[in-house]
Amino acid sequence: MQFSKVTLNEAQKQSKCNSFAIHKTMRATVVHVSRYDFTTDDNKHLTGCKITFLGDAVSTSTAKGREAVTASAPIAVFDRFSQVPAEYDLDVTFKRSPEGQPVLKVRDAMILASAAK
Repeated sequence: MQFSKVTLNEAQKQSKCNSFAIHKTMRATVVHVSRYDFTTDDNKHLTGCKITFLGDAVSTSTAKGREAVTASAPIAVFDRFSQVPAEYDLDVTFKRSPEGQPVLKVRDAMILASAAK
């Protein structure tokens, strides 16, 4: 899982607009998928799924191995995961939250033919 660095200019950093997004297809080992369906304290109904996959391997003086990465997705994406764990091509979007934090969302998933059994 390799991502290219994206540098925001000062206008984008200071903007309150959340329209800046990067769309990418990436290959990843999905290790866990779960649905959620609940009502928040302020009475908002939320549904979706949480997807956990393995990040790039690292080997430094402070970290070794592959870190788990978690992303959310619409509830319909849950049924795309016919086998877990397995290798998938994930259609992902990176954007900023209203607070300026990076947000990763999975828009779709397709199991690799070599992983399907």
